[in-house]
This record gives sequence, C-alpha cells and structure tokens, in this order.
Amino acid sequence: MVNSVFLGEDSFIYNLYFGDQNSQTVAECSEQIDKLAKELRKQHKKVLIIVDLTKMGKTHSSARKVGLEVLKNLDFDKLAIFGTDLYTKYLVNLVVLATGRLDKIQYFSNEEEARDWLKK
Repeated sequence: MVNSVFLGEDSFIYNLYFGDQNSQTVAECSEQIDKLAKELRKQHKKVLIIVDLTKMGKTHSSARKVGLEVLKNLDFDKLAIFGTDLYTKYLVNLVVLATGRLDKIQYFSNEEEARDWLKK
C-alpha cells in the first residue's frame, strides 16, 4: 500500500505512512501536504496536520533527513505524530528536537491524544 495524504472533513491534513520509507516517499508526501496547506491558508484556516506512523516500516536515513527539512520549512500551525514502536518514537523525537519547533510539533501514543492536542 502507498502512503496517503488527504484533507479530512475535520479540516485536518492526514498523512498516513505505509511500509518502508526513503527520501522519495517522504518528499512526495511533503509536496502533497504543502499543496493542501496552501489551500487552507487561502481560506484563512489553520493548518493542522496529523501523521499516522502505525503502519510504517523501516526508515532510511535519507528519509529522516528529508523529514527534518520538511518539518523545518513547512507552513503549519500544529503537527501531531502518533503510533509507532519505541525506537522510531525516539528517532522522531530527535528529528523534532532538531527542528527547533517543539511548540508546534508533538508526538503522541495514539490518535485520540493527537486529535485532542490539535483541537486545543
């Protein structure tokens, strides 16, 4: 199954990862997210992103590098990430720390916690 990016009825941008990731797969998702974010900004809406890693496989180091650049440069108000093993959670938290955007990006154990934070 391929990764998925879409705008939900709740106006959240959803980014679902499936399987192993590399720089190309992460870049493709980021391009789709950027388009949706620009559409929301044109409508004067907040850009709230929820990233589901529950079905993600391994991540190549190139994917993490692209992810870091995306998180540093993408226009959004809040981004919530959830659902993965402890090792990947650790890697995600390191990438988030490196972005310097700790006020806008949070990692959660489950989707409900992620949604609640985005709604605040």
